Amino acid sequence: MKLALGFITYNSGTALYLPYFLDSLFKALTDWPEEKLKILAIDNSDEEDNHNQDYVAEFINSTHSLVDFKWSGTNLGFSKSYNRMIAEAADWGADYFLMINPDTVIDPQALNLLVTALEADPKLGSVAPKIKRWDFEKLQLTNYLDSCGLVLRSGLQFSDLGQGELDKK
Repeated sequence: MKLALGFITYNSGTALYLPYFLDSLFKALTDWPEEKLKILAIDNSDEEDNHNQDYVAEFINSTHSLVDFKWSGTNLGFSKSYNRMIAEAADWGADYFLMINPDTVIDPQALNLLVTALEADPKLGSVAPKIKRWDFEKLQLTNYLDSCGLVLRSGLQFSDLGQGELDKK
């Protein structure tokens, strides 16, 4: 089974998160053979020469060559960027595509658990992880939920399930 992942960077704000994000991503991918894995990234920054490019280039050269990182030349926006990556993943023959924001820290078992859930139930069209809040001052996870997925409310309003609640497992 082939897994493709995609993330978007934008201007200098994203670069702050990349060390935590990329380190956790590759720890979560240690069990995946390289030939079954594709990591795509689009940089929507205003300038091609930016901190995101610098950090990812350094990370790729020193650690991993799996990240296909492209500057878009303009801010394509969230949907258009992901649509491009999804199309590239489909052309590559990916069985699954994970959209992930680079301001996250991934639990080492998260990707395996998500794929296992999809493989176990062919009726599932998508899955999402439980997302906990991050304490930026202490640089650690809290026991509070940021989201357990989206909920559709009346009037076509969406909200995050469990947001702000204490994680009771």
